[in-house]
Amino acid sequence: MPRFIDWMINGSTKDTAPVNRYEGFTANGAVVLRDRRGTSKAEIPDVSEKGMHGMGDDPMAIYRPSGAKSIDASKAMGNFTGWTFAAVNAIANEVSNIDFRLYQIAGEDHEEQDDHPLLDLLEGVNENMTGIELKYVTMAHLELTGNSYWLLDGVTDAMSQPRAIYPLHPGRVRVKLDKSTFPYKLSHYEFTIDGKVYKFEPYQILHMKWPDPSDPFVGIGVPQTIPSWIDSDNYAMEYNRKFFINGASVGLYIQTDTNVEANIDRIRKGWNNRQEGVENAHKTPVLPKGAKLEHTGITQRDMDFAKLTDATRDRILAAFRVSKTILGTAESDTNRATAETADYVFSKRTVKPKMMLVVSYLNEFLVPRYGDDLYITFIDTTPEDKEFKTKEMQAAVGNMPIMTQNEARRSYLGLGPIEGGDKLMAPTTMTEAGTTQAVEGEDQTPQLAKAITVAGRYAKAMRVRTGGKSAHSGAYKMRHALTNAFKKALDQKTQYQVKSVTELSHSEYMEHWKRFDDRSQRALAELHKVFLGINKKQKEEVIENLPKATGKKKIKLGELFDPKEWIGITIDLATPILTSLAKDEATAALAMIGAQHQDILADKSTRAALDRGISKMAKSYTETTLQQLKDVLGEKLTQEGGTNLAELTNAVDGVYSFADERRAGLIAKTESYRAANWANREAWTQSGVVQSLMWYTAEDERVCAYCNELDGKVVGIEDKFFNDDYSDGTAPPLHPDCRCYVRPEGISIE
Repeated sequence: MPRFIDWMINGSTKDTAPVNRYEGFTANGAVVLRDRRGTSKAEIPDVSEKGMHGMGDDPMAIYRPSGAKSIDASKAMGNFTGWTFAAVNAIANEVSNIDFRLYQIAGEDHEEQDDHPLLDLLEGVNENMTGIELKYVTMAHLELTGNSYWLLDGVTDAMSQPRAIYPLHPGRVRVKLDKSTFPYKLSHYEFTIDGKVYKFEPYQILHMKWPDPSDPFVGIGVPQTIPSWIDSDNYAMEYNRKFFINGASVGLYIQTDTNVEANIDRIRKGWNNRQEGVENAHKTPVLPKGAKLEHTGITQRDMDFAKLTDATRDRILAAFRVSKTILGTAESDTNRATAETADYVFSKRTVKPKMMLVVSYLNEFLVPRYGDDLYITFIDTTPEDKEFKTKEMQAAVGNMPIMTQNEARRSYLGLGPIEGGDKLMAPTTMTEAGTTQAVEGEDQTPQLAKAITVAGRYAKAMRVRTGGKSAHSGAYKMRHALTNAFKKALDQKTQYQVKSVTELSHSEYMEHWKRFDDRSQRALAELHKVFLGINKKQKEEVIENLPKATGKKKIKLGELFDPKEWIGITIDLATPILTSLAKDEATAALAMIGAQHQDILADKSTRAALDRGISKMAKSYTETTLQQLKDVLGEKLTQEGGTNLAELTNAVDGVYSFADERRAGLIAKTESYRAANWANREAWTQSGVVQSLMWYTAEDERVCAYCNELDGKVVGIEDKFFNDDYSDGTAPPLHPDCRCYVRPEGISIE
């Protein structure tokens, strides 16, 4: 809702999202929001105010001894720093580069799926996130808090397919249980943000977790299990930071003979001003008489911070199962062999088990939404021990060759065959050992790093998904084929092609009308709110001006309210709504006939025509209100016995009550349908291919006799259906509250 409308209705100037519109409640009590183009947003159940949980006062400490979990998830999320960051970042980066693979089971065969809506979802995620980012964020959430919550946007039950995925901040999510029976059941999730709590049904959230032996419903992250280690590292680093801030001195204090508080405070401030801070380090101190500098006896060396920080680092990294070699901090004692060993252990013992758990959640709670014969796996990241494999193969074949020269050229170098290269040679004298039945290896340049999933199935080494943007994607090929077909039809320039829209069945027409009606109804609701807001504020102004605008016999209409000002306000508020409706209708109208999209309002004369219609509506609404006020107030002022201010106020209230109950809704509906029909006709006119239009009614019991007479009437695209003083008669509405529609009858391409 535009901000000004909110002010008109509620008297508040609080910012609201202009692209979101309240649409109602679902059966489970969820609030449905929809934008101007009709796109439904994530269903957010009713909201209640609730304060955020306390996070503690010490920014350095995360440890909170208690009988339950060590620390809160919010505190763990805030500890994405230092060695915790280094370890989590290493794991999340590794996971983000792992490719998912989707397989379909057909009997004993498992066929890999390259193009599938589920893969599109996992790679496209939402309008602000990519698949790589989703994997990184998910793993970071799991490592830090043991929980990852995906909001599945658009789902209506446990089997419907989501439109998008939105990962929620795990520190703001609470799992709520139904404890009315045992064993306890999951009731719902609560997501807290900006002091508000949003409730989500279990099927709306895909909850992945690192298992916590003490809690089957909520996971636990590494920082939540080692808070004392993290605190030790945080305090040690902060102690060192303070060491330099305080002039690189440890444990100094000033001893003085004075016991006067003011003198002690003056000495302290003087010392801090002249000696504290890195910029004052090593300056010669000057102390007042009777004061001397003393040392605590504990030095930086005595604290042995190097060993302390190394010990806490090693503990933290061990908890995350990330070695120093993986982080690149052990160069001095690292060679190729140790680096490869570290990669092997990291992939096999750290990354692979985590990915197996993630994939198990996807196969249990997400993949079944797309079919019972599908499952997701991933490329095994564990490096292959090539040396061991080579030795094993040599032992198996007795050091005899197992590939021909041409097979090796194809499989390893991507080179073509050579003459005589299909013979298998013995290694000692290089004599023939036999001929293979068929040449093995790839016919084209091979993918040298052949990928194997964790299930042991071979897969393509790399699958690049672009959400339909790639020239190799199925979505792109489909759009490209349709575009080429349309261009080919235009290039042929057939003498005359005619398509009769009447070939469509009534049910097919009804589908078009229902969508037209739905878009018009959404604009109607917004426009209705505008008129109600105008009525409210205008009524307040009229009542305020009523004493000075009424004399004994004559009403000074100009002093009730300024008609020009309110016409302008009405135009300003109605224009965005009706303009958006007109654009949406034009898009739908062009799509109906297969024409290329265009902005019909880019044409100045078309834009001016829409503006004239809105201005005429605003002028008519305002003048009608003014005339009704004049009539009822004039009647009161001329009645026998006279009147009083209270009676006049009641009369004004009656005018605006009628406007709220009848006129606002009637005008909003009529003008919404007028703008929608006008946009349809204008779009078909500008397409250049629609030659004639047909009048179409809703064909139900509510259709009036006048509209029923026009049902099925066909006129040229430039001709009128009826003559009218208010409209030009080229499209509905025929009268207020009219729901009729025009459709293209004759379409030709010349």
